[in-house]
Parts: sequence; C-alpha cells; structure tokens
Amino acid sequence: MAHSSVEGFRPVSSLGAKVAVMASSGAYVYLALESGRILRSSAFGRFEPFSELSFPCSVLTAGGDGSVYAASSRDGAVRRIGPSGEASALPSLPSAARCLMVDNNDVLWAVCAQSLYRLVSNKWAPVPAVEGLPSTRIESLLMGKGSEIWAATGHGIAALDVSETNVSISNVAYATDEAFLRNSASRSGDDTLLFGTSNGVVLVSLSGEPAMTPWVPEPDPTGTPGRPHSLSWLLTIALAVLAFIIGWFLARRRTSKEVPVPVTVPDPEPETVQNPVETLPVAPVTRRRTAPKPASSAEKPSGSALSGSELIALLERLEQEEHSEFAEQVLSGIRESFSRADYSVEDLAASLGLSRVHLNRRLQSELGISPSVLLKTYRMRLASGMLSESTYTIAEIASSCGFSSSSYFSSAFRDYFGFPPSEYPPQAG
Repeated sequence: MAHSSVEGFRPVSSLGAKVAVMASSGAYVYLALESGRILRSSAFGRFEPFSELSFPCSVLTAGGDGSVYAASSRDGAVRRIGPSGEASALPSLPSAARCLMVDNNDVLWAVCAQSLYRLVSNKWAPVPAVEGLPSTRIESLLMGKGSEIWAATGHGIAALDVSETNVSISNVAYATDEAFLRNSASRSGDDTLLFGTSNGVVLVSLSGEPAMTPWVPEPDPTGTPGRPHSLSWLLTIALAVLAFIIGWFLARRRTSKEVPVPVTVPDPEPETVQNPVETLPVAPVTRRRTAPKPASSAEKPSGSALSGSELIALLERLEQEEHSEFAEQVLSGIRESFSRADYSVEDLAASLGLSRVHLNRRLQSELGISPSVLLKTYRMRLASGMLSESTYTIAEIASSCGFSSSSYFSSAFRDYFGFPPSEYPPQAG
C-alpha cells in the first residue's frame, strides 16, 4: 500500500530511548520511555518533557482530570503524575501491574497476575473473583456506559456490572479463540470499543444490543494480494521439510552402532562432516581450529553457543534493528514482563496464541535465539547493570530481575557468566 503524508504530522526522533508504552487523553498524547522519562504532546510530533520516574514504565493510563498513572515493570510501584508533571507515590500493588484504568467516577483500577484491584481510600482493595469470565487471565480493562466495565481476557471479553461492594459479570460475554493482547483496548467515539488480538482487532458496538465483530484490514487494491503470502508459506514449508530430512539423517548417524565411511553421499570437505560418534585424534582437531578455544560450558548459558556477554551484545543489537511484527511482539512482551518471577516462556507463548514449540521455532528462524535464552538475557542484563552500581543487595537484584530467591539468582548468574555475582565485575587476568 502506498504511503501518503499526513498534513501536520512530524516524525518523532532523538527521544533518547525507546518508547515503552503510550496513552492518550483529550488533546494530549503521553509517551513513557524505557529510561523512565514521560513525554507529553498536544500535537503529533511535538513532544516535550513532562515528568521523570525512577523506574521503567510498562503500564500507562490517563484520567479525565488531566492526571496520568504509571506502573513499574519491575515491581508493584505505582505513581500518579499531576497535570503539571509532579509525580507522587501511590500504594504499591502486590506485583507488577498488567494494566491500569480510570473509570467514569475517577476510580483507579489495576490488574495484577489474575487478580483485580481498585484504589479505595488510598488503599488497593482486591475485587473478589468474577464468576463466568471466558478465562481467568485479564489482559485489558475499558470503560463502557455508566459504571459498566469491559474486560478482555485470554480468550474472550465480558461486560462487568460494578457497584460499591461487588463486581459481577453482566449478561453480555463473548468467548472466542482469539488471543487478546495486554493493554490493547481503546474506545472510538461513544459507542464502539476496540480490542487488539494476535490476529487483528475485535470491535464491540454499544449502540442497541452489544455485538462483537472481528475486523480484518481490506487487501490493498493496488498490489497483488496473496502472492507474497503464498510464496512465504511455500518457502516456510520447503525449509521445514529440509530441516526434517537433515535432522533425520543426523539422528540415524548418531544412533548407529557402526561408524561406516559414507560412500553414497558426496563429501567435498571430509574434515567438516566427521561422524559425531567417532573419536577424533587430537592432531586433526588442533589443525582444523581457526579461532581460539571457545569458553567452557560453565561460561555459556544453557541452550546457547554464545557466552553471557556475547548474548547481551546480541540483545543490544536486536533492540536497535527493525524486525517483523511477530519478533517485535516477542521483544516487547519479554521487555515488559521479564522482571516478574512468575513470568515464563509459556506465558509469552500464550499471549501470542502459540505453543511453546511453535514460538521457539519461529523465534529461532527470525532472530537466531530461543525465547528462554532471550528471557534470561533480559534478566541478566538488568542484573549486571544493578551490580555495577554497587548500591543493591543480592536479594534486591534477584527480586527486581524476576528471580524467586537469591540462591536461584546466584546459581543462574554463575551459569550465565561463569562467575558468581559476588565477583562482578570480573577481575582482569
């Protein structure tokens, strides 16, 4: 589809850090950067410093009175930012917030893990579990009419009736196979709600009887729809078949009791296709090496051929490059949630509507790294940065980086870098 310029739009550049999350209210648009800075704009492309937070922000929402509410990606810290940019601390949540919302009565709501809270008398009051939701994992909250709240869950949406003492599901609930995304709800006008999914957008009309309608963008009439997609699928299938044949061949050779010399397969470079079962002499191995001896297995994270420092350098490079929408969703999902101890690759796969095996295959194909190693690298990069400041205890670092205990963190750190956190930074020589 041809791109056309929009009058009055100016691209935003030189922000100093990547945008972590965005919110809007009235004429204002708010951007939260990974560095903790909050920017505000009254015209697209003209952003100015608005506030500064002491933590990276993963959730941002705006209230009707001009206030902005931000939640930390590391823990349950929540801040209220007034219209003039001053930030004040609110009571902390039990864990990092998945989403925030201000209702029509200016009451702040939050979702942590699978629990729902609302701020009452400057205290977070837990809301009893709502019976009848399509699934227990709430991804987004959005105001409907009056005191009605719409909740997007893992696999469906529902309208909630809210009173001062109770929250219950109304007679409107839709279950679907769509995987709803976190913090992807928005309102268009007075009668249409939009919820983002892994496959598109779901619209809910509030005029008359509520109705849920999946929406898919129309194909570009100026292009040749279907052909690139078909070629992509053919290439994917061909690569999968080739990978299966190679894997089957290597497995047969690996499990064979004999070590025959291959006679039917051309072998232009015998030194590079030695049978992995055969014991090689020391001299040929030494002669074939063209690079220094790689680090020992203790200096490399499990499941990776790179050392910890090399993986962090790879992560820094990946974050500077442009990727497919799928890869960006993976990076964004891990970046927002890696500090939670209960966050795992299974959670990431579920948020994308994929199995763990499918997620691993696609991510290895696009970025050359498994999701488990990528998640661990995000945690270890933050841990090494906090260790370099020499102001945090091991327990504080473990909690901030998504580890359930100090001992587990120390063991994982040693496995990743090859030395314990107490010896960071490593001594030269």
